[in-house]
Amino acid sequence: MKKLFIISILLVVITALLVGCAQPVKDQAEKEEKVLRVGVINQDRIWTESAKAKEYQSELNTKIEGIQDRYKDELENLSEEEQVKKHEEAYKEINNIQTELKEKFRQEIQSVVEEIAKTKNLDIVLNKEDVRYGGIDLTDEVIKKLK
Repeated sequence: MKKLFIISILLVVITALLVGCAQPVKDQAEKEEKVLRVGVINQDRIWTESAKAKEYQSELNTKIEGIQDRYKDELENLSEEEQVKKHEEAYKEINNIQTELKEKFRQEIQSVVEEIAKTKNLDIVLNKEDVRYGGIDLTDEVIKKLK
């Protein structure tokens, strides 16, 4: 009887230890199973379809026309070598303006994407072309917010 009592106590203690030790493993496994929430955007669509992109393109076209008109007037009485230099100057000026406008728009896109990602509790946002499968497409929302 005494042996049966000791064996019963040992079984209860061993069971308690096993259950107690298994619990932290379960909690750790739950932490490791956290699902990564991924958003995706189609940058080509954003750059071509958003009202803000069209606004920047219009601004660029206006500035290019102004530069072309200004340099066209300056070219009339110049030698061929000086004309080539003026063309290079115009090209550099246009290129600088284009780079500046692209950077401003890229920053606006990034700001809007960050805002949407926070509201949707996303962990990361990638370019859609870099994701083979899955992800929450944010493109339409980004286009709407870029007014």
